[in-house]
Amino acid sequence: MATDAVRVTQQMANRNSRHGEKQKVYGSQHRQDEMTHDEILKMPSERIRQAIAVYVFGMKLERNHGYGGGYYWIGNGVQFGEMSQHDLPEWDTDISAAWEVVKEMNAKNYWFGCQVLSSKCQAWFSNEPGFNIDATAKTFELPLAICRAALLAVMEDK
Repeated sequence: MATDAVRVTQQMANRNSRHGEKQKVYGSQHRQDEMTHDEILKMPSERIRQAIAVYVFGMKLERNHGYGGGYYWIGNGVQFGEMSQHDLPEWDTDISAAWEVVKEMNAKNYWFGCQVLSSKCQAWFSNEPGFNIDATAKTFELPLAICRAALLAVMEDK
């Protein structure tokens, strides 16, 4: 049974083949244009990790056509075969991994802010100093709020 990433990859490849383009994998610009604010806020963990890999870190999922097949993430210093499709860091649940998202967004000239209260965490990114309300995410866990806010900010700027 195909995972969501593989299914999306196959759909993108089929759509791009019909248009005579070179096949693209999950994470092409077409997929980002389809992400909505609500979709980002409701994404399950695996999809959030995939979207962070693609839209924040600039990675892409490539198929290994050799012995054994499978899909591997490449880009951002990761060589083909080093990271299988299920080996992404847990950016949305591990605070140390989430800080890597913050560092990458800072390198792309985004400002970061967060607020942790007893019942909710709020994180935001802006390409200008101060708040950017459209790129703010609130949840019970800070790593998830960071990931959602990063995706909202990247989506807003496209």
